[in-house]
Amino acid sequence: MTEKEFEPDDPMELVGMALPEGDLEQTAECIVEEYIRDGWDDASLLRLFRDPFYRFTHRIHQQKGETYVVALVTSLRQKWGIWKGDPSLRLRMDEVKKRMLEEVKGDA
Repeated sequence: MTEKEFEPDDPMELVGMALPEGDLEQTAECIVEEYIRDGWDDASLLRLFRDPFYRFTHRIHQQKGETYVVALVTSLRQKWGIWKGDPSLRLRMDEVKKRMLEEVKGDA
């Protein structure tokens, strides 16, 4: 148990901040790259973006779409090539292309 009482203006309190301007795509790339290099598989990365509990990655998913996230994960996976999981879970580039074509057809 701590000896000191909680202070509302404690300077060591963890605080999250939203920045009004920033490059969402660059941030998404950094996040995905970090988790890939840490050994995450593609299915886990996609869950991170789909799950509303993870507010920032979920916001990227909502604003940019599933196709964007899948393409980003696939391109960075090809760049880093680090894999610690079941190869059957890996996303294939042809799947990404298929999803992109479906999205384009849906917009037309």
